[in-house]
Amino acid sequence: MHPMTKRPAMPRSLRGFTVIQLMVALTIVATLTGLAIPSYRYITNSSRIAGEINNLLGDLQYARFQAIKQGQTITVCASSA
Repeated sequence: MHPMTKRPAMPRSLRGFTVIQLMVALTIVATLTGLAIPSYRYITNSSRIAGEINNLLGDLQYARFQAIKQGQTITVCASSA
């Protein structure tokens, strides 16, 4: 008997996992990871696109506000300068 649990001690051969059990578990984890990666890429890409659209919308709203404030026509153009 094991002194702490007061139940019979298990033979050493019954403790832990077998190599086959570990291989099956690793195969399942690898398969699930392989299926999840494309889904994760789709989510990150759609999140980036939504962020860019929100930035563009903010810029257009700011241009509209400035046009109303200044009473002038404002032009929005894509430029790096």
